Amino acid sequence: MAGSGSLDPVDVIIGNMALQQKLVDDGQLAEARMMCSMKSDRSLAQVLYGLGYLSIQQAEKLEHAATVLRTREEDKLLCELAVKRKIITQAQADEVLLVQKNATRNPGPIPRVKELLLNREYVKGPLVDILMSLVQQVSPFSRQEKEAAPPKEPPGGGKAVDSKVDTGRAGKPSEDGPIDRKGDTVRLARPASSPGPQEAVRPSGTMDAVPAAGPSTPKPAAPAGSGEKGTGFLTAQDRLQQMRRTPGSGISGAPASKPATAPPAPGRPFVPPPKTEKPAAPATAPALQPRPEPVPAPTGGGERISLGQIHTLAVHVGRTPPADPTIDPIMPSVTYDFPSMEALEEFLKGKEGFWYSRHGNPTVRAAEEKIAALEGAEDAVLAGSGMAALTATLLTLLRPGDSIATIEGLYGGTWHLFNDVLSEFNIQIRKIPAKDWLLIREHLSGTTKLIYFEPVTNPMLRIWDPRPPAKDAKRFGILTMVDNTFATCVNLRPIEHGVDLVFHSATKYLGGHSDVTAGVVCGKKDHVQRIRERLKLLGPTLSAFDAWLLMRGLKTFPLRMRAHNENALFVAQGLESLSGVRKVWYPGLESHPDRALAKELLKGGGGVVTFEVEGGLDGAKAFCNRLQLCHRAVSLGGVETLVSIPVLSSHWQIPERELEKAGISPGCVRISVGIEDPQDILDDVRQAMS
Repeated sequence: MAGSGSLDPVDVIIGNMALQQKLVDDGQLAEARMMCSMKSDRSLAQVLYGLGYLSIQQAEKLEHAATVLRTREEDKLLCELAVKRKIITQAQADEVLLVQKNATRNPGPIPRVKELLLNREYVKGPLVDILMSLVQQVSPFSRQEKEAAPPKEPPGGGKAVDSKVDTGRAGKPSEDGPIDRKGDTVRLARPASSPGPQEAVRPSGTMDAVPAAGPSTPKPAAPAGSGEKGTGFLTAQDRLQQMRRTPGSGISGAPASKPATAPPAPGRPFVPPPKTEKPAAPATAPALQPRPEPVPAPTGGGERISLGQIHTLAVHVGRTPPADPTIDPIMPSVTYDFPSMEALEEFLKGKEGFWYSRHGNPTVRAAEEKIAALEGAEDAVLAGSGMAALTATLLTLLRPGDSIATIEGLYGGTWHLFNDVLSEFNIQIRKIPAKDWLLIREHLSGTTKLIYFEPVTNPMLRIWDPRPPAKDAKRFGILTMVDNTFATCVNLRPIEHGVDLVFHSATKYLGGHSDVTAGVVCGKKDHVQRIRERLKLLGPTLSAFDAWLLMRGLKTFPLRMRAHNENALFVAQGLESLSGVRKVWYPGLESHPDRALAKELLKGGGGVVTFEVEGGLDGAKAFCNRLQLCHRAVSLGGVETLVSIPVLSSHWQIPERELEKAGISPGCVRISVGIEDPQDILDDVRQAMS
């Protein structure tokens, strides 16, 4: 048949894939292969698309898959040659091939083994070039330029064509017929013989029809810069040139681009062929069009841009005008501009400012200043959660071999951090009995670097006086740190009693709306700055939006805490008279074991009430299941009332002996009393207990 020839090896792969995936049937594939063999400027995927058998997405995927397969097979051959010649080890070959295999999961071009070997300095540049030339000689997928075979007389007579022909991708017409090239195969297109009386010439889909009877007419040579014939790909220059010739494209005229000489890189986007072919345009430069008038920058913003095209304007124009908003704005920018490199140097030497959000953010800084003021501290640093803030602080203050003096009955998350994590760093935990708290100095040693406790414990609400440890710690050069989440700075300001560092889970009362997770540590500037530097490296950054939510909550924090204090006392007093309740713990009740100390230290009892129901864990679960208004949820400090069972929430997986020491029984229920009407809360509790 006229123009018939063998398929490119990559096209063979594409055809097999299309058949295996049942995208085409045997007849459709045979038709496409016939058309592809006659048209050296189209890949099989493009022909299948042109015939309407594949969508553009399917064609793109097939071409990409075939390119990946070809690349990997050639690179496997490169590694085999390198290992066989003892240039690299088998382990090095396996490593780079694995990196390449993992990269194929992502769209776009995959890394070549040649580049990976050079980057890892496993081979030198000249040596890997020699290996690549060997691969191109033996690889069935190679597209290197090969010398044409010796001339032979075409069947049926006709003159032989000189073998010294241009073997580039674009075929050139010869005296007897056009020379086509597909992949590495040079094909001599013979003149078509006249069809027999019963041979019909039919169009195939929307592609060009099979040539009609009569002598073959050579195709016009492709103009310079028209892409790489035989691959169906357009270079960036060719695409730009095509857009310049297209009216209404928005691209002004320019001199014609230089002819493309290099083969396309693997992974270049699939360019679908037109549904109908038109004669190639002559290689003449398009007429120059006048440049559009420059767009002036709008006033009031974007002063740095006076001229520019639409893409630049879209990125740079529209700066926030100077203003003094009533509400602090959210500043989510990750990075910050400097007027000069000298200004950047001044910042790096200690001048205040911002350059990257992990190191600081204006919205986060505003929230830190507000919390520091509320706690009466010199400075504060925020993190993405309470546990992040606490962990960063401990990793800043402690070293292997150090010890922490602490109490019984810590929050469950803190207990796990101390016993499961710090122990792996050889940091010891020394627990001080309540009866020895006033004589804590007797339990301190030369390895003790930190005293850590909760002034109001979770969930049993026991009160630990911060004054004795603060006094003794200063005598021995030991730091003190408290978790003030339950008490809050409205009811207790530990820094006023000599404590060095105050920690909060800001998720709770400081945020107050159950919509932000954050943690904060307050104290002297030098201590906080050390923790801030460690947080920069650990990376638990608080986002600007979460910081803004936290600041919004802080504005009503004192008002909410007053409501929490009052409502919790009302609910606690009501619980004492309910049948089925064995005991109630609340610092505002006269029955509380630490009532005298609570009166001395606290300005309010807080928003949490703990009580024990009859029936143990089953009784506690039955009570919670009957609640209608209150939420069965973990956490605390929100405007809504939250009810939880400590052994199923905050103290889950704490050993039973530790729970017994802290006084936490399976039947304990913790209520974080919200700011709803207190009578409604109590009514819900009463009906659940009935």
